[in-house]
Amino acid sequence: MPPPPAPRRVLILNHNLRYHGTYFRALEVGRRLARRGHVVTLVTTGPGYYRARKEQLGNLTIWESPSGFSPALTSPDDGWSPLGLLWRLGLAVFQRWDVVYAFSHKPVDAWPARWARRLRGSAWIADWCDLYGGPGIHAMRRAGREKVHALQDRVEAWDGRLEEATARDCDFLTVISADLLSRAEELGRGEEALHLLRNGANLDGISPQDRRDCRARLGLAHITAPLLGYIANYHPDQDLLLDAVGRAARENREAQFIVAGNPLYDQDKALDKHGLTDRTLILGRISDEVLPWFFGACDVLLLPLSDTPFNRSRFPYKATDYLAAGRPQVACAVGDVPAVLGGAPEVAALCEPTAEAFAAAALALLDDPPRRQSTGENARRRAEDRFAWNALVQSLLTAYNGTRTRDRHRL
Repeated sequence: MPPPPAPRRVLILNHNLRYHGTYFRALEVGRRLARRGHVVTLVTTGPGYYRARKEQLGNLTIWESPSGFSPALTSPDDGWSPLGLLWRLGLAVFQRWDVVYAFSHKPVDAWPARWARRLRGSAWIADWCDLYGGPGIHAMRRAGREKVHALQDRVEAWDGRLEEATARDCDFLTVISADLLSRAEELGRGEEALHLLRNGANLDGISPQDRRDCRARLGLAHITAPLLGYIANYHPDQDLLLDAVGRAARENREAQFIVAGNPLYDQDKALDKHGLTDRTLILGRISDEVLPWFFGACDVLLLPLSDTPFNRSRFPYKATDYLAAGRPQVACAVGDVPAVLGGAPEVAALCEPTAEAFAAAALALLDDPPRRQSTGENARRRAEDRFAWNALVQSLLTAYNGTRTRDRHRL
């Protein structure tokens, strides 16, 4: 076996707010590179409009870049902040980086990576884990708006072109799903510089827990009813979710719905519409310490996915978190879900992406405690066997290093 490469300076760029979205994917990769001895700086978006914040974790430095002056009709989480872009360009260009890994095509990620390659000779790796252009996120958002503002339409058109340009132009591309793998190949991306990197499971931070103990820790010791659990910061499939849970709650009069993360869209009205106001426990955003207790307190965890191009292109982080928690989950068989959660032994109840099928699958699990037990145990084993981040990152590095001709670019 060849000796490990000398320590490299690696810059990882992520446009999301910290603890949101792709930040977790970027963080896990950064941690593994730092453990290999590389000097890694991870930049995400901070809540401060004008000031950056820094945290040091061994070889891993985390910066929260400024988020001020985002264009009208965009948010700091969209990756278009001019101030954030300028701050990141300065970091990328005025320091030396052997590798810049941009975890999106957004200007605050892809442009510093592109210019670091051009001016400093850095290698540029890009990650594609959500579909924005074409039938992706922008089309979905547009369909939900009564009026499309001209500026918003122009920003989204630019964003779609940036997405394709990033996939074509970077030195090496990682994708999260088979759908995006196929789209990258259609854009002319050669398979020698393309790698499928699914999300790993947080095996260190999340482990199977005793249900009664978890409920006591959450202040829910008085609740003995079965709990259907859901956690998310974004809710693109909220209608499917609430329709299904409402149906399940009408069939099983004891079952309750427990939600963690950001509020549901128009939360009070949405819960009332589906008859869930008095059947729902809202925890709000929870810490990493509390996360395993949330999973452990639930009897069944929910992964709703409508059959849309956006969902076929992605793979939600919660799916592997659910596996790590050793809890049974109900998941719609959309995109890569059958490939990841299907097969034997059973690790999840897969169903068609309809409210009727989703509710029926959840009820079947609630009515079958032995099945819930075995499915949860199988889920944890699947997480350990196939979704350990160490193994996934090692596979990525093997593929990436095989394409490098300059020693300073190997990791």
